[in-house]
Amino acid sequence: MERKVTHLVEGEPREEMQYYHRICAVTVVSSAFPIPLGIRFQKNGEDEVACSLDLLRELRAELGSRFLDLLVADALYLQAPFVKAIEGLGLDWVITLKKNQPELLAKSERLISTLAAEKMDEHPELQLWHAPEVYWPVAERTVRAVKTVRQPAVKHVRVQRDEQGEKRAAKKTVLERSTNFYASNLELGSVPPSVYPSSRP
Repeated sequence: MERKVTHLVEGEPREEMQYYHRICAVTVVSSAFPIPLGIRFQKNGEDEVACSLDLLRELRAELGSRFLDLLVADALYLQAPFVKAIEGLGLDWVITLKKNQPELLAKSERLISTLAAEKMDEHPELQLWHAPEVYWPVAERTVRAVKTVRQPAVKHVRVQRDEQGEKRAAKKTVLERSTNFYASNLELGSVPPSVYPSSRP
């Protein structure tokens, strides 16, 4: 779908065409392969978040209150009205935390910087930090925040020429670092945040 949006470019408003999703989907991702639970086409002028919320309401009405254990979503969905609505449906959630929630991200980074990483014995390439209470000013509430740093060893293949001009593939193993933040309403109880099933990548 398409819509016109206005951006500030060097202090001047500039209108441009933006292309965005036509459908929203809810998919089970904990199985060996993804299982779609439902899809919904977006209406003209409707954004992805509103469309997804309507789909979740439809699924709850058709499948009952426990049609999923935990809603995992991208940072676009970390909005106070959406979070309030899905909690009203009885859903627990984990949503990626990025710069679209700058105050919550800054508070999470600041608080987590004072904590030690959790030990991940089965996954030494993964480090995890957990802050059980971070104030989210936009929503006027606290949430849990998690930071993960993953440094898996990845093999890169580079083609280069030898002294005779022949092409040869050279393999090199490098550590690729990725850092992610998440916000959540999960009540962990006595379960430590570092519990990480060995069957998961």
